[in-house]
Amino acid sequence: MGLLSRISHDAVSGIRVGRFGSRINTSCYVYRIGDTFIDTGPPNQWKEVRQFAAECSLNRVLLTHHHEDHSGNALRLARKFGATILAPEKTIPLLRNGFKLRPYQKIVWGKPKLLQAKSVPDCIEIEGGFHLKTCPTPGHATTRSPQKGRRWRPGSTGPDASMLARSAIPGDR
Repeated sequence: MGLLSRISHDAVSGIRVGRFGSRINTSCYVYRIGDTFIDTGPPNQWKEVRQFAAECSLNRVLLTHHHEDHSGNALRLARKFGATILAPEKTIPLLRNGFKLRPYQKIVWGKPKLLQAKSVPDCIEIEGGFHLKTCPTPGHATTRSPQKGRRWRPGSTGPDASMLARSAIPGDR
């Protein structure tokens, strides 16, 4: 299926990508604020993610956690666009050494490549005067540490809604 929809709200843009058009949710979101990506979608959606990345200058990728539908294109983005990959400390060994995938995960999302990531700081200043603050929200993945601001929340449903990135007020700390 590929690109399912585009999202735009103030300085935040995003794409929703997916493989199957069924009643089972197999779609994922990739967000961009300025020169920063938040999550990278699954490996089998590289074509759509690459095109989205080519629309801007990409400086860094922030991963909320290790799951293949969030980290799947991080290495490719780093190689193609020179982006720095940042992830929660507990996620880094899983990204570097790999993690077990069930057969259905390989079919639905694909298998991500092993990669090196740096630890995400508590607060990141990004293009446009925005700041993203790390806010641990365990539950869906114990390694999860999304970037959170105070202003915007994507219209999402399901367990991942609490971990999606939010843009901070420009200049806000």
